[in-house]
Amino acid sequence: MKAIILKDFGGVENFELTEIENPQIKNDEVLIKIRATAFNPIDYQMRQGATESKLLKSPILGRELSGEIVEIGESVNSFLIGDKVSAYVGSLASNGTYAEFISVPSKLLAKNPSKLSFLQATAIPMVGMTAFQCFNRITIPKEKPIFIAGGAGGVGTILIKLLIANGNQNIFTTARNDESITHLKNIGVHENNIINYKKEDVVTALKEKVEVFDYVYLTHRGFQITRM
Repeated sequence: MKAIILKDFGGVENFELTEIENPQIKNDEVLIKIRATAFNPIDYQMRQGATESKLLKSPILGRELSGEIVEIGESVNSFLIGDKVSAYVGSLASNGTYAEFISVPSKLLAKNPSKLSFLQATAIPMVGMTAFQCFNRITIPKEKPIFIAGGAGGVGTILIKLLIANGNQNIFTTARNDESITHLKNIGVHENNIINYKKEDVVTALKEKVEVFDYVYLTHRGFQITRM
């Protein structure tokens, strides 16, 4: 198969397109032909040799994918050849996702919604799991105000949709431009609850709207309970 390998830590010039053997599956794994992959901060952090690079088990980077199952292990009974699936594989797969094929434990996979393209589906696993874990770990009373920093990003978008579906309407967040503000309004955030941090001081603006926030979500740190 074709794959992009990292020859050494540093810049993108250390990537090389090459041919290697296809991965072999174990009994609990499936072989996936990768149709799309996503790029996340951890990818460039690994490339640069940051702390996250200790997680590498293959010179092929990439941890998120969407594709089609082409081979199934003997003990896999929840998927079929031809199923369209997505996953955030972390370091549990045979290699990273900058390749044509990958062997993945079947427990990491989810079937793609029928209306999503491979490109759309591959953008969901990492941010989706992060948002869902945060949503599940804390039960927020529906009447309580919630502040989400960076709500227009991937994690923030899915978290806001989960909270609104749960009945939490008192959501406040930040944006940096008109495009982000329009996006937030489209997913259900009230316009008056959106603060453009390029034009306003966030703390001052929030205190004018709500005296105390007991629930604050920082998209790069997870849920924190604080008073603001």
